[in-house]
Amino acid sequence: MKSEKHIEEFEKTLSQIEALHDEISIISKKAPNDLLNKYKVGLVNTIISRANKLLRSDLLPFSDFKAFDVDELPSNSDVVVMLKQYMACLEKERENSIKVNFGDWYWVINGKETTLKTYPPKKLGKEKL
Repeated sequence: MKSEKHIEEFEKTLSQIEALHDEISIISKKAPNDLLNKYKVGLVNTIISRANKLLRSDLLPFSDFKAFDVDELPSNSDVVVMLKQYMACLEKERENSIKVNFGDWYWVINGKETTLKTYPPKKLGKEKL
């Protein structure tokens, strides 16, 4: 991470992607092939655009994907799949930017541990301990 502001933006973006994923997953279970409306595609694209700026290029889910085409609306299930990919990549970036110290997890900014607490990695491996 580059700064505390970067961390704040990162946490907000990850939370919004997770919330959108949850909501659109519910819709997708009922009608997976129905098209998402333009308003919702705009919301998804706004958050994906933010995520694209926050993620290093090597952690982007797909190098050629920038946003959904609002003229060719995606299906509910397409959006769920892509949001899940972004969630996984953002979590990987988060895992790369945190460190455990005496059982608590802290953000790291420019290689230096901060006093900003966070939660453990979702996939806690022994190499992180």
